[in-house]
Amino acid sequence: MPEPLMWVVGMLPRPRTVALALAIALSSLASAQPGLPTEAAEALREAQAAAAAALAAYDAHNPDQPLWREAFAAAERARRAAPTRPEPFRFLAQAYGTTGWTARAWEAWQEYRFWGGTMDASARRDAARAATELGYQAYSTGDQASAVRLLTAAAELDPANLEVVALLGQAELARGNLAAAVVYLRRVVATMPEVEPLLIRAQLGANYGLAAADAYLEALELLEAGDTVTALERFEAALEGAPNFSDALRRAATLAERLGRDERARELWTRLVAFVPQDPQATAALAAYAERDAEEARAAAPPPPAPTPAPAPPAQPQPAPTPPEPQPVPQPEPQPQPAPTEP
Repeated sequence: MPEPLMWVVGMLPRPRTVALALAIALSSLASAQPGLPTEAAEALREAQAAAAAALAAYDAHNPDQPLWREAFAAAERARRAAPTRPEPFRFLAQAYGTTGWTARAWEAWQEYRFWGGTMDASARRDAARAATELGYQAYSTGDQASAVRLLTAAAELDPANLEVVALLGQAELARGNLAAAVVYLRRVVATMPEVEPLLIRAQLGANYGLAAADAYLEALELLEAGDTVTALERFEAALEGAPNFSDALRRAATLAERLGRDERARELWTRLVAFVPQDPQATAALAAYAERDAEEARAAAPPPPAPTPAPAPPAQPQPAPTPPEPQPVPQPEPQPQPAPTEP
């Protein structure tokens, strides 16, 4: 279902304003009928008189009131008497508009233009009003093609009416013509800031598809409400339809970290870096994960073994001891022998 249209108070004039516009038109028509066939001119004067009486008699106007029915019948006679003249169509367009018969009013304005009627400021404004109201009705019933067609016509007739441009932007958004919706909504957002959410949705939809855009916007609302778990689910849903949705990746990774789902967060940051290599948040997060991995690896590693003592160097052969030099053996000194005795 399309979202409700913003209906700006004052876009459609009050009945008294419409009635005043018709009264002015009646006076101008009375003097602007050169060359109108006599029968048509007479019938149109009757229609004008009945309309003037209706404006004076009724506080509110509808097409079933006797004086208005009389005015319509006379104007139809004028139209049949002069089928290619614009004057009867202008009268019918404004009379139908005054009584709320908008579809007939729009048809009459189109005939008026087709047969060469001058679209002065009043005519353009009233025709745009009829097209806008019909476009809104078409939008409300889901007929987006008719809504866009009618609102486009209204915007062409009254290009300064930013409310019409805003309605057209929303109708294009509902139709799925996102590029056109962005163009129209961007034209009015400075003057009508209330359309900014529509513009954001149209821009995101143009980049990533409406399903992903809607899931992302829903996730933002949930996040603001404090429901981080469901918000993460909706960010993940946005990524299913648009894997390159960088801000959805960033927000999903942040929430996954907050919820303690580190492996999922790491995976999401890695995906983001693949699309945005210089993303500072992603690169910082991945660097932190790498540092943590290194610390965990160091903590889990077994202690290094005690160092093995170096082997003793091989014993060097000792030189054989030098035998001592022989020392001369001291010879005992000869003892004097006693002289032999003589026998």
